[in-house]
Amino acid sequence: MRSSVRTLRMLLPFLAGTTLYAQDTGTLRGRVTDAATREPVADARVAVEGSSIATTTRANGEYLFPAVPAGHHAVTARRVGYAMARQEVEVAAGDTATLDLALRAAAVALDVVVVTGAAAPTETRGACWATASRPWTAPP
Repeated sequence: MRSSVRTLRMLLPFLAGTTLYAQDTGTLRGRVTDAATREPVADARVAVEGSSIATTTRANGEYLFPAVPAGHHAVTARRVGYAMARQEVEVAAGDTATLDLALRAAAVALDVVVVTGAAAPTETRGACWATASRPWTAPP
């Protein structure tokens, strides 16, 4: 019995900290869609500004952040071929906030890439060339 009480006393600070942390966060979920077609946008990067919280949308355009600090946040969504979307959301501790984002298609200008190279001269030895006296035909 004494060892159980001692173990409980040692674990209590850690368990209390975990409970307090869980109470200071909420869940943020939503969906990223194309503004014109309302189709889901897969593989869009969704991030909470000012934090390291970020994810990529699934094939159905949905995203989920299970532990966002409670408070007011700005959320951005980005995807190649679309302009960035930014909206603000209030996340309450212990609750789930929903924020859907719509991305507008945008032309992306890319820089030209020029690849150049120089090959050193090489010597070819033992090359053998053969010619056939009749034209080649594909096998049946």
